[in-house]
Amino acid sequence: MAVKKFRLLATKTDGELYWKVWGDGNYIYVANYLDGIRAYTFDGTNFTLLDTQDDGGDYNEVWGDGTYIYAACDVDGIRAYTFDGTSFTLLDTHDADGRYHGVWGDGNYIYVANHLDGIRAYVFVATGHTGLNPGAMAIMMDVM
Repeated sequence: MAVKKFRLLATKTDGELYWKVWGDGNYIYVANYLDGIRAYTFDGTNFTLLDTQDDGGDYNEVWGDGTYIYAACDVDGIRAYTFDGTSFTLLDTHDADGRYHGVWGDGNYIYVANHLDGIRAYVFVATGHTGLNPGAMAIMMDVM
């Protein structure tokens, strides 16, 4: 039986702590703790940094639903972004207290692990072609 081993292909550091990673098949997104959210490509040999967006706070987790990229930002809430292959655009931030540590969705809802405040479920509704209405990120329920 063959022994399988990991083989390091590349490393890229652009500062601060690399916290969580998620990819959509085209880009690799990193929650970079104090340095925001980053987007990379990887060609099998090298990482290329495409953009960094830092709107303050601690970026703990990143996940996307195919249209939007979501970041759980500790005491600064959950943020929704778009990424066009070149740059991020912040669409909305929602902070209903607590500490936003993890984010994931199932195609219907966006779930957030909120430290001592339990799990939260959200929907994100963006209207129009250029942004969203204020307050479009709405809490659906809090479960403790």
